[in-house]
Amino acid sequence: MVGLFGIAAACVLVGAAGFMADPGPAADGVRSATAVVTSGEATTGEGSKPPRPTTKKDAAFGPAAGEIPSGAHLGPTADVPAVQRLDPQLRAALVGAQEAMQANGVQMWITSGWRTDAYQRRLYADAVAEHGVAYARTHVATPDKTEHTTGRAVDIGPTDADYWLIRNGSQYGLCQTYANEIWHFELTAVDGQCPAQRTDALG
Repeated sequence: MVGLFGIAAACVLVGAAGFMADPGPAADGVRSATAVVTSGEATTGEGSKPPRPTTKKDAAFGPAAGEIPSGAHLGPTADVPAVQRLDPQLRAALVGAQEAMQANGVQMWITSGWRTDAYQRRLYADAVAEHGVAYARTHVATPDKTEHTTGRAVDIGPTDADYWLIRNGSQYGLCQTYANEIWHFELTAVDGQCPAQRTDALG
């Protein structure tokens, strides 16, 4: 009897351990719902890398909403909504700048371009949840305050390309818009001169 009881108890313990080791679909669902919007790259302050949204299982995200997956190397002629729905004059300026960069050994990628209003709202809401309202207001504009939703703004990487554009972008009409975002460019130059930068997304 003792032997049988010991075997039965051992089976119960093994089964319980297996159940605890497998959280099941519900736990997976929680993880996907709380996935972080931006990659592990630094995104605060001048000189940091551009935020690159990662894929979420959410209707507000995905290529159709303007998302560019982390690690994608897209140029200004890429056949994706985030690029194709940019303002045509902005895309033409980016093509010219990219050709000049490549001639100087610098690679340029579009890390974020056009976005839907819903996508922008989710980026803002997630920034609030992740970093607080003060950070979100200066780093992630609401849909009515950003040119990403109109297709007239683009985020560029890597850092070498950002600095090249800061030095030379005005020749193509491209200007760094916010002092705290070296990756964010808009077609705002007039006669080869960029206007004064705004401090951040609040202006």
